[in-house]
Amino acid sequence: MLQDQARSSTEGWYETTKQTENDLRLKHILTLATFLTAGAAVTYAAPACLAGSSLSAYEAAGYSCEVGDLIYSNFTYSSTGADPTNSQTSLGIDNFANVAADTWQVGFQFGSSVTGVTWGAVPMSVTYTATVDQAACAAEFGAGYTCAINEAQGQFQDGSAGSGNTAAMTDGISGGGLLNLNDLSTGNNTGQVTFPGITATNLSLTGGGLSTTYSIESFGLDLYETATPAVPEPATLGLVGGALFALGVLRRKKTVRA
Repeated sequence: MLQDQARSSTEGWYETTKQTENDLRLKHILTLATFLTAGAAVTYAAPACLAGSSLSAYEAAGYSCEVGDLIYSNFTYSSTGADPTNSQTSLGIDNFANVAADTWQVGFQFGSSVTGVTWGAVPMSVTYTATVDQAACAAEFGAGYTCAINEAQGQFQDGSAGSGNTAAMTDGISGGGLLNLNDLSTGNNTGQVTFPGITATNLSLTGGGLSTTYSIESFGLDLYETATPAVPEPATLGLVGGALFALGVLRRKKTVRA
């Protein structure tokens, strides 16, 4: 009887030891698969855009900056009369990433830094380029993710809506369409447009129907992106498949011994 108990104890120790070894092997397999599929460290393509800075800094030749995963460049500004100059035009920044929903909202808001100075002359326009930085996208959502712009929202403020209000703006998104905004009634000064995903676009924000009576106090444009995970490459699938196969074999051996 004592021999049977000793044999049983020895067999139990052997099974526990083998299971521990098998678990360690599986852990090594999964660790190797994770290591081989991990993304490289991120290097951002441009310095961060700074909220509150003047438009004059952005107009410098060759200047570019980054908000979220969008690189902004090629800024131009045109105004006349008593409108804010480029140095009197300040930029606000929108930057909202929703990792759970795989979406990112990025944009600029333009405003006058001088009290009482607004856009009341025609023409008035701002143009610039936005390009997706895929390395920054992957850094936010995960290795292998790519981002594409598929929606734009424009808006402006001019005091109050009314049937005689002539203030208007046209926002152009190359590859995405146009937004025609006005303030003839409440809510018309904001609009959205959706389009198939693009990774670069030229943007133009142009004011129209402006006067000292109906002038624009601020305006802006936000771009919305969707992040999409990559389809695993065959080599990655092989690693994951090998790990799952090893797990199945180990569990099968354990079942047979039991």
